[in-house]
Amino acid sequence: MAVDVGNTQTVLGLFAGDEARGRWCIATEEQRTSDELAVIFAGLLDLRGLRLAGVSAMIVSSVVPGLTRSYRHFAEDVLGVPFYLVNAEMETGLKNRYDDPAAVGADRIVNAVAAGKHYRFPAIIVDIGTATTVEALDGEANYLGGAIMTGLYVALDALVARTAELPSVDLEEEAPSAIATNTPTLSAAASSTATLAP
Repeated sequence: MAVDVGNTQTVLGLFAGDEARGRWCIATEEQRTSDELAVIFAGLLDLRGLRLAGVSAMIVSSVVPGLTRSYRHFAEDVLGVPFYLVNAEMETGLKNRYDDPAAVGADRIVNAVAAGKHYRFPAIIVDIGTATTVEALDGEANYLGGAIMTGLYVALDALVARTAELPSVDLEEEAPSAIATNTPTLSAAASSTATLAP
C-alpha cells in the first residue's frame, strides 16, 4: 500500500509488485485516527473486491505530521505490517544537494524520484497543488533545490476574498480565450493554467 498524504487530498494506491490494483483519493483530515483510516480504507478496497488483510507493507509520503503518526499506527498496530516513511534519509537514488537535506519535503522527494523513473534526468518538475513546488535535478540525479509558491486554488481564494467584485471561477473549466472581454472571462483566463495540474 502506497499513501501520498498532501495538504488537501490523500491518494492511496494498492500494488501487487509493479501492478497497480487500485487508486483512491480522499480528503486529508489531520485529526483522523488509525482506526478511522482502517474503516475508510477497508471500505474503499471492498468496492474493488480487495481486502486490507492482503496488505503486506505500507509506504507513506506525508506533509502532515499528525497524520503520519496515524498511518504508522494503522500499519504497525492495526494491520501488523512494516511501515516505511519517505524522508531525506531514505535511499532513493537521488543525491540530495540541499543545504539542509532533511528539510526537503517527502512530496518533493517522491516527485523527483518519479520524474527520474519515467522521464530521466536532468529535469525540472512543477507540482501544482495546495502549494506549487518546483524541483531542479541535474543529469547525475543531484537534487539541486527548487521553489515553493502559492498554489492555484489558494491564490484564487485569496484573490476572490480580497476583491469586492471579482467572482470566483471553476479552475477545472477551460477559459474561453486568453484575452478576456468581461470580468468572469478575465478571472477564468488568469486561472487557465490549472489545466496543467495532474
